[in-house]
Amino acid sequence: MTLLPRRFVLVSLLLAALAGCGDETTPGDPTCCENLYPVWCQRFAMCDPLTFSLSWSDPTDCAAEQVPACRSGDDSESLCMGHTPEHTEACIEALGVTVCDELFGAAGLPRACR
Repeated sequence: MTLLPRRFVLVSLLLAALAGCGDETTPGDPTCCENLYPVWCQRFAMCDPLTFSLSWSDPTDCAAEQVPACRSGDDSESLCMGHTPEHTEACIEALGVTVCDELFGAAGLPRACR
């Protein structure tokens, strides 16, 4: 298996785990998209620059695309659905301190984001 397909699988697993960050029956944190996606984009760019560069030029470009999609509910990951403000903050903090090998490895997202 080449590096790119393996990274794609790992990123897909990360996105699938992010989808589990909330409960779709509750409205969620209204500021989650604006607060969480910039951190997620920055960590993605830092931890897997090759895969990241296939879609975006930099974390600002990523967030500029992902935040509006999240706000409108068009992000396929439903990253913020069901988050409380406390859950959003805990997830952001965990994304910031989790080492790349753990963040994009088999462990998936930090526990605070699940």
